[in-house]
Amino acid sequence: MASKEDIIREADYYLNNDVTIDQASRDLGISKRTLQLHLKNLGKIDPNRAKLVKDKKENSIRQGNTKGGSLGKRGPTWTKEEALKLAKDMIEKGRTYEEEGRVSGIPKSTLHDMLNRGVTDEHIISLLYALSEANKKRMTLEEYVKVHQKEHITVDQISKDIINETIYSNGKGKK
Repeated sequence: MASKEDIIREADYYLNNDVTIDQASRDLGISKRTLQLHLKNLGKIDPNRAKLVKDKKENSIRQGNTKGGSLGKRGPTWTKEEALKLAKDMIEKGRTYEEEGRVSGIPKSTLHDMLNRGVTDEHIISLLYALSEANKKRMTLEEYVKVHQKEHITVDQISKDIINETIYSNGKGKK
């Protein structure tokens, strides 16, 4: 158990320096959890200091940021158009998330999130699902479609639709 003097010294360090709890704990050579527990116990030792610590924490939350980054969730760093283009490219080339990640340099988890949140076209969503299922079964999309006959279309038709839609939506052609 830390002495009262140690807890007061830690609280003073946190209050008198422009640091977060995480930074203060590192500077003081203790774990973040230990510092939090000490600051929690500060109320029994020095209620006035404890109120100042609480106010500083609340102010940091109200400002919505910490020295290391922002609190809360970040917004996406991609647009829905980029997600749709990526989805169409994956379908056309028959790539798995892992393969697309290697090609694009985007982590698989980010790709998955990007496509799940950014693609709203039901047809493209269905094709991504079919591609994913085909990849799980180590089949091509064409093989999967033939086996399941969910829609009476071929991969060539799918690819042509995707390419044409991309060309027309980018203003490079007329429908």
